[in-house]
Amino acid sequence: MPLLVVVICIISGLVPLPLLAQVSAPDSVVVPGTPPISFRDVANHVRLLEFVVGCRATSLQKDVFLNAIKKTPKSGMKDCREHLLQARELIQSMGSMGDRERETIRGLLFNDFSETATSDKADPASGLFLDLKRNCDQTVFGSGSAKVSRQCLDAFCEYVGFFMNPEKPVILSGAQRKMVSEQASRLFPSLSPEVQKDFAGFDRIWFFLRASMASGKSARDRFLTLLRNAGKASPDPKKSLSLPLMETLLLPSVWEEAAGAAKALGDKGTGWPSSLEIIVW
Repeated sequence: MPLLVVVICIISGLVPLPLLAQVSAPDSVVVPGTPPISFRDVANHVRLLEFVVGCRATSLQKDVFLNAIKKTPKSGMKDCREHLLQARELIQSMGSMGDRERETIRGLLFNDFSETATSDKADPASGLFLDLKRNCDQTVFGSGSAKVSRQCLDAFCEYVGFFMNPEKPVILSGAQRKMVSEQASRLFPSLSPEVQKDFAGFDRIWFFLRASMASGKSARDRFLTLLRNAGKASPDPKKSLSLPLMETLLLPSVWEEAAGAAKALGDKGTGWPSSLEIIVW
């Protein structure tokens, strides 16, 4: 968006813009042209939008964003490419900022996206921003500091689909998602306050799990072992939406180790990850 240019100029007054080296391993090209847009550019733009809104996108939302960029007509590709390239510069520079500088940029970008997204719905970034903001603002159940948003519930549905088939995660149907929502709502009051609070931040927990698995096969295998050994629930899709399984999936012991591994790599539930190398999709 246009403000990105202004923000980049503002940054130069806060901290020096580092001349970062290009990523050594070239990524696949998503949009050919001059310059080409890589998969890393797309993934990092998602990271920027997550930071601005204050929540983590699901894999499905990222897929929708990626496909929207690929399908952008030629008439709109110039602006789309410009926004992605502006975001690339901003993202690279944010790694060297302090929390105060990042919060300043975050506030500026949030106001800009809020003002322009509704009038520029054809822009893929506007679409993802609106989707994230709408889902994060919508409380499905819970109260106080333990409100479960639509974004958290969507992340949990993705987690359930992953458990059903880790090698080829299942995308839950509308009926299955409704079932998960109803069961989670019934189960929620019986959970401990600590687990309720964790569930209310499940968009970040699901991000941590994916970040841990993206860091290497050993971390992924370890998480799957923890998940399978956590309870007697079967990954059989016909049984996978039972309340016992939901209790199993919400056990902190299932995901805390994987989340800890992701944090050790520098990824944070909120804020800005210190590593630009691991793409969490």
